[in-house]
Amino acid sequence: MKIVTAFNNEFQRLGENCCESLRRHCERHQNETWQHYHIPGDFQYPPSFFKLNVILSALSDSEQVLWIDADAMIVGKKPMSELLANTTLNIARDENGPNCGVMAWTQTSESFQALERLLALRDEFKDHIWWEQAALMTFIDDLAVHWQEKRIFNAYQEDQCGETQILHIPGLHIHERTQILEEALTKC
Repeated sequence: MKIVTAFNNEFQRLGENCCESLRRHCERHQNETWQHYHIPGDFQYPPSFFKLNVILSALSDSEQVLWIDADAMIVGKKPMSELLANTTLNIARDENGPNCGVMAWTQTSESFQALERLLALRDEFKDHIWWEQAALMTFIDDLAVHWQEKRIFNAYQEDQCGETQILHIPGLHIHERTQILEEALTKC
């Protein structure tokens, strides 16, 4: 299994914290690898769309790919491979619906088709506040999805519990997110 993330210059410090959590996790779980990518400044879509190409590329040589946004990190000690169901998509819901900040895709034809479909919807959703997430909402009910428990798979600060594996801090100012994740990194 491969765990991937990407960030641009603006999210550099956040991304470094995320990467450190991935490095530590994969050191403990040798059958899991990680890789990070840099989103170029001239990327023509909102940075959130960059993840689709990363996931597609990683899926070509990995049975499962776990995407983690740069404002998230692995805080739990369990192997991610034990958490994921062997289905097209593993994702959690928040109050707005499925949250693409943390999601895992399995190497299936349905995954490749869904990711290509999301890429095809970029122009239609490039000005939406949820970008690829809004695009995914248009057809997620047609996919084989395992709905992960949010407080474990994609916990926001207020959702954290002793079983939380991935902490995600969206929506706050970048400095607040960085501070929260730096503090979390010292504890995991």
